[in-house]
Amino acid sequence: MTSRFELLDPVKGQLPWWPYPYSANGILWRVRELLRRRTDEEVAEIAREAETLIDTFFEIERDHAIAQMETDGRYDLFEDGQNSRSGIRPEAHDEYGINDRDNTTELEALDQALSNMFDPSHLGAVDVQEYECLAGFALLRLDSFAKRTVFRYDSESRRFLRKPSDETSHGDFSAAASYLIEATDAVGRAELRRATERLSEKYQQKIGNLKASPNLREEIRLELLEQEKQRRQEESAARNDSRHEMNRQVKSKVLTWFDEKPAQFPSAEKAAKHFCAMLSEEGIEREQRTVADWIRAYAKEKGLRWRP
Repeated sequence: MTSRFELLDPVKGQLPWWPYPYSANGILWRVRELLRRRTDEEVAEIAREAETLIDTFFEIERDHAIAQMETDGRYDLFEDGQNSRSGIRPEAHDEYGINDRDNTTELEALDQALSNMFDPSHLGAVDVQEYECLAGFALLRLDSFAKRTVFRYDSESRRFLRKPSDETSHGDFSAAASYLIEATDAVGRAELRRATERLSEKYQQKIGNLKASPNLREEIRLELLEQEKQRRQEESAARNDSRHEMNRQVKSKVLTWFDEKPAQFPSAEKAAKHFCAMLSEEGIEREQRTVADWIRAYAKEKGLRWRP
């Protein structure tokens, strides 16, 4: 097994028991079918590339937004009102539609990165396809699924150890289900991209066989590319709207909780820590700093003072 996958062998074996076992191992089978021509070392390299693309996507999103704010003269959206290095205020994320880890899943980030910045030429694995990166990401999520269902992390040995059967909690099952759902989504997107690539190759072959002028063949090719570009833009716009709406709902939930007992907390940071734990119990993860910013801005708006 490669070091990239801690508990799941990417090319053989099965996933741990699950109440609906065929769902988990069925997803694993679909992933392996997408990566069937790859060695375990190549799969690990593809998975690392997927993680790098995710990190790069968020960095570029932030840098692009900062550049646009500076061009627009919106220094009021920086924390100190002058310099981007001081940080971006929470309202900037909605105003400029910034994709970050709180409003955009890693899978969404990867999907967009593959469409806009993927360059397989620097990878050691030969001829890596976009759909293979999505399949590699799905394997990472299945590896996390395996860890959460039957293993626990031992801080002393720094290893994952098998848990007793009665130690798996409701939170473990909830998190495992979340990993499984995201793996399913990733596999579906990978299969769609593979089908699209094959269809494109089919049309390219037909175009090459046309007994027509070179100009006509180029026009057909460009038309197909434009149709695919428009489809991706429409899907991306719909997903962006859905993501930001979900983040607004989470923010509203947190502020409703805070509004019930605002005097309970000595600071926005303490309140954020408490509410992040509550969100986590519901399977929702948010950065503590982001939640603290929401609460701090709300308290200021309402004229609330933190108790000593």
